[in-house]
Amino acid sequence: MAKGLATAWDVPLLAVNHMQAHALTPQLVGALRDKTVDKTGNSASEETGIGGLQGPQFPFLSLLVSGGHTMLVRSNSLSNHSILANSGNIAVGDMLDKCARSILPQEILSAQGSDSSMYGPIFEEFAFPGSKDSAGYYYKYTPPASRSDEIKPFDPGHGWTLTPPLALMGKGEVARATYEFAGLNGQIQRLIQDQPDMHVDMRRILARATMTLVFEHLTSRLLFALGSNGKATNNQHRTEVEGQSKLKTVVLSGGVASNMFLRHVVRKMLDARGYTDVEVVAPPVSLCTDNAAMIAWTGMEMYENGWRSDFNVLPLRKWPIDPNADGGGILDAPGWYKAPATKL
Repeated sequence: MAKGLATAWDVPLLAVNHMQAHALTPQLVGALRDKTVDKTGNSASEETGIGGLQGPQFPFLSLLVSGGHTMLVRSNSLSNHSILANSGNIAVGDMLDKCARSILPQEILSAQGSDSSMYGPIFEEFAFPGSKDSAGYYYKYTPPASRSDEIKPFDPGHGWTLTPPLALMGKGEVARATYEFAGLNGQIQRLIQDQPDMHVDMRRILARATMTLVFEHLTSRLLFALGSNGKATNNQHRTEVEGQSKLKTVVLSGGVASNMFLRHVVRKMLDARGYTDVEVVAPPVSLCTDNAAMIAWTGMEMYENGWRSDFNVLPLRKWPIDPNADGGGILDAPGWYKAPATKL
């Protein structure tokens, strides 16, 4: 369809990497002059140096979290994004959906409908009633002050405990580069199976515990990256970042980034570990999930930087964004060519 329209309208064709588009979404928001504000009321916009638009300045960290992806990425430039941590099994959004289907009371699931897969917003509202109705919702959350506190068994005082993901893995290179959600999901599924008649109040506590451990696990690898200024730890995927600017911005993007408790946990954990000067940027909820605007924006950015796609370009099921990963990065895909940079 895109090739047909490009031919009919005599306009350039641009291939767009889906994950690159998620990472660049806050720059789209800046271009629209819509400043994102975090839970503390701080502005989350900076000059990009690109056409004077407002948005995160390279380099920045991107936490790309959805039903199909869990990645921590250092965005070095428009087309250079180094993967620092990735999911070793299921994606965070998939795990939360599975937990939601087990924890949510049957009457809520029935009202949702059997054909719907939009469990995330309902799960969040169940765990934190009123969180979707008020920007000032108060979370009774105390962030772990240290890594040792972060990996302690989670005991809410109701006769069950949950072990945080990779709690026994330490701080080695593999641990820093890995997200793991299957183990925690298994613990939660077994708990529900053992207590099928669990009261709704206990289910709400379990829902909060689930999100707390998941979001702290996401933030833990982010803290590892900030501690090393975003240097890759996996030798196979190492990216040279010496001499680059200190990381000052964290981008939350993807469908799970619409969860307000995730934004709260990231901000609170950064503050507790001494990163109060690092801004947390998240697009409006409408731009967190897959959308056409982020694809169009990334196409515009690539176009203005002189990139075009040949008409022999094909859809790619796997298209790495990391130039040092197997298969190369965004510009290693067949079909790219360079033209004079043009302003739209």
